[in-house]
Amino acid sequence: MSKEEIMEHQDELMDEMNKMIDNMTAFANKVFKEERNSLIPVVFAGYYFVDNGVEAYDELVKQQVVFANHPCLKKTRDEVEALLKPKDSPKTAFIGQQFTDFEMADPDGKMHKISELVGEGKYVLVDFWASWCGPCRAEMPNVLEAYNKYHEKGFEVIGVSFDEKKDAWIKAVNQLKMPWLQISDLKGWKCAAAPIYKIDGIPDNILIDPQGKIIERALRGKALQSRLQKIFVE
Repeated sequence: MSKEEIMEHQDELMDEMNKMIDNMTAFANKVFKEERNSLIPVVFAGYYFVDNGVEAYDELVKQQVVFANHPCLKKTRDEVEALLKPKDSPKTAFIGQQFTDFEMADPDGKMHKISELVGEGKYVLVDFWASWCGPCRAEMPNVLEAYNKYHEKGFEVIGVSFDEKKDAWIKAVNQLKMPWLQISDLKGWKCAAAPIYKIDGIPDNILIDPQGKIIERALRGKALQSRLQKIFVE
């Protein structure tokens, strides 16, 4: 088998994995909605919390559902919270600081800095992701929903890919229908943004206010929607 055939096979396997993650996430959401009088949702809690944010658990305990206070559910909630937004870490230390600029190329080879979109009343989400990252792909519909809802009010997104293969990167951008600026240096984990923002796992993101200050980190699921609602609606 040639190198090209191996890479093509890897792409096919990655596509299948991403489809499986999407299906499991959709099934978890369905189970949590429909199986309110059983303990079945506990089994799929990880997928549910990653997709909806840990706030989902806090809402559940207010409702009359059988599984709301199950100890395994709470344990999963706490584990996901630690994964998505670890406390007292180098990551959270960036909140409140001015962002650090960097420059990368878009799919056409044109160079861009994130400072191009910061300011002028705009809030900018710098989204760190990769085509091969299943959780990144699972999160993208949520980011797209937020973009469509608040873009005209001053919300921008910049995708920073940790890909190494340009074809896989561009294919994922098209598959996931991401209309915002996409940039990458195609260096994988050696991406220039990684040491700047101490990125050791993706998906990850930073939210920058119009003054260039980082006001949130690792916003996912309903946490992103909730934060943007406070900015643009409340």
